[in-house]
Amino acid sequence: MQTQSTNSPPTDGTLVVGIDFSECCERALLNAVTLAEHGPGQLQLELVHVFEWPGAAESPASAESTPKPEESQAKVPDVVAQSQASLQRLAQLCSTVVGDRVSAKIRVLVGDPAARLLAAAERVNASLIVLGELGRSLQPRSELGSTAERVRTSSNVPVLLVP
Repeated sequence: MQTQSTNSPPTDGTLVVGIDFSECCERALLNAVTLAEHGPGQLQLELVHVFEWPGAAESPASAESTPKPEESQAKVPDVVAQSQASLQRLAQLCSTVVGDRVSAKIRVLVGDPAARLLAAAERVNASLIVLGELGRSLQPRSELGSTAERVRTSSNVPVLLVP
């Protein structure tokens, strides 16, 4: 699947913004806010942060994260703590950058970032996915970050990659 191209911004719906707390994602968020603010229709934002958890097993069909039974009991406090910390950080970023300029929701998910972002976009019937080209991953990558590249090549929704 290739990313659909569009010559005009969406007129209404939800813009899913992938947040990894990098500088590049902040530029992507600013672009999404500007699109939503100045777009011709009613656009809202959904800021999505996904953190990887080694105890999560990805289901390719649904992209849902489920703990492996033998690891779930021991890891739950760690996942809860990480989720709460990420949620607080995401709320602060939303407050600082978005403020009351446009309607925004925040969501923290666990699992594979690309798969979970695509699932989040599908769940809200997103008009556009907005991502920074490069994120915080330490994995070797090409010119694009690995998550951005995987979302771009797998999405049925237009993807805006912000340098």
